Amino acid sequence: MYNTSMNIKSYKDKLILNSRMRWPFPVTPFPRILRQVSKHCRKYEAEIEKFDPVDCFWLGDEEEMSSIENYPEFLEALESSDGPGYPDYVAVSFVNDQVNYGVFATRDIPKGEFIGIYSGELGFGNYHEKEESSYLFELLDDIVYVEAKNSGNFTRFINHTSSENGNVESLLYLIETTQFGSVFMIPIIILYACQPILAGEQLLYDYGKEYWNDIGIQPKAITPRTYTLN
Repeated sequence: MYNTSMNIKSYKDKLILNSRMRWPFPVTPFPRILRQVSKHCRKYEAEIEKFDPVDCFWLGDEEEMSSIENYPEFLEALESSDGPGYPDYVAVSFVNDQVNYGVFATRDIPKGEFIGIYSGELGFGNYHEKEESSYLFELLDDIVYVEAKNSGNFTRFINHTSSENGNVESLLYLIETTQFGSVFMIPIIILYACQPILAGEQLLYDYGKEYWNDIGIQPKAITPRTYTLN
């Protein structure tokens, strides 16, 4: 999304994301919220696929995600304390003072390939600051949300374009996680390449008209090659 530089630093021309920008999955430290989210997610078990890349990972048709070849690299890059905090197939780079930072492909990414999981703080209920947030995904009747304003991973830096120019789309999955000694179900937002992305091109996602109407901004129309990785 349109970003600030508050959570990144530059070291020898390489942007380094801090520990709060290296979360592979949405997280909450509050057991009560996790129980509420899990209970709500259980209502959708029959409608929404579970994401399990080892045992029962579901792949959609050719119009959706068809490969998770990048998934192990995604996890390794975010869970490691070394490196910039994002996988080698992308780079977070400064664009200009208006756009700030964006995400760029460092190698060709085929259509249908997994890119990442949109992460941040997992919440339940009406988000009282959502009008001020540029990093909010509301899910499942707008009761569950993922807020990446102050935490998350490199996917929060993916910028907006119109639907016809976008090369990234999202899919909603459910996963089971063991925390606080119990098994809970949470939602995850997987981003994948809906078009072939060439090395150097910017990754772009359509935020939707409602997002821009809420904040009263008319976004600039850009393509993946309006700004490229030098």
